[in-house]
Amino acid sequence: EKRKITKTKTKTKTKTKLKIDLHIELLKSNFEYMHNSEIIRIQLDECHRRVQQALNSKVTQLEIVHGIGEGVLRAEVHSILRSYQLRFYISKDGGSTEVFL
Repeated sequence: EKRKITKTKTKTKTKTKLKIDLHIELLKSNFEYMHNSEIIRIQLDECHRRVQQALNSKVTQLEIVHGIGEGVLRAEVHSILRSYQLRFYISKDGGSTEVFL
């Protein structure tokens, strides 16, 4: 009597972390002459674009650096993350948000 032995391969997901830094000086060179609303729009567009890229890749975790400031950018970033129904946590210093995809 022959027994059939089947091996099951389990795919281990490699943890891939992507850092997204939204500091305006890294995104635009002539930001000094921009209005705050224009700056935040650029930062949020970049955030949206990079989150979508990450969702369509093998990335499993994001670190979104929004800075501490007055919390306007952080609140908007968290709103974007909620729209994607993602789990996220604020870092200890409050300057970035950890996201799990």
